Amino acid sequence: MKPIGNFTGKLFACITTLILVSLTADLQAQTMKQGEAKVRQIKGKASYSVDGGAMVPLRVGTVLRAGSTIQTMPESIVDLDLGVNGPVVRVTPSTTLGLDKLTRAGTGMDSVVETQLNVQNGTIIGNVKKLARASKYEIKTPNGVAGIRGTDYVVTVKKKPDGTFEVTFTDITGTLVVVALVNGQPQTVVLNAGESWTPGSDVIPTPRQLLEFYRDQIAQALKILEGPGIAPTAVVVIEPYQSPTIGGSSSDESSPNGDRRSPGK
Repeated sequence: MKPIGNFTGKLFACITTLILVSLTADLQAQTMKQGEAKVRQIKGKASYSVDGGAMVPLRVGTVLRAGSTIQTMPESIVDLDLGVNGPVVRVTPSTTLGLDKLTRAGTGMDSVVETQLNVQNGTIIGNVKKLARASKYEIKTPNGVAGIRGTDYVVTVKKKPDGTFEVTFTDITGTLVVVALVNGQPQTVVLNAGESWTPGSDVIPTPRQLLEFYRDQIAQALKILEGPGIAPTAVVVIEPYQSPTIGGSSSDESSPNGDRRSPGK
């Protein structure tokens, strides 16, 4: 009878463990809440869709959730307030951005968030507050993913004539961890403040003029969040977006892709 008793005890322990795991999973599912991205300012015209539906005009005050995709027209800008999932992302001209995941749990310093953005084309500029260890903030691109933990960043995706994509990751402050495919193999690169990387090339110092431009863009976007709420019908004025990489300077510092040297060389 002793073996039977041992078996019964182990079976009971296994069942108890399964019940506890199930209850824990249910509790976590209940505490995780869906985040949102509020459109705080728009310059020009932009549109959005939900879960692959038809594109409709985007307006100030629109609340976007996971599954939404934003498209900006040329010379247009959209500023998103992601709250605890951000706080801010500036969507620059001619950009397509998907909001794949926005979840949050807990409050204050104990908040755990999961943010996943998908840059399909164009450029986004963002600011991320310091995250709890269990939190996750990722930016997907056609050939890689960037993980962010408390930094200012820029991600640019350009489609080339042959149908492939050139992606550039830029770290303004903090640390940016990038995993991208290079010649079909995953490569991990850690970027420090002031560095840029285009997979397949060396890590390079970001041109000073470009860094200053990005910092100014982030400051503009953060200033919006500090101000009062904006009514959906408000007429908004945003300073023109003219990156040095588009038409600002003709110097050697005009593009983060113009110099393939590694820092210190």
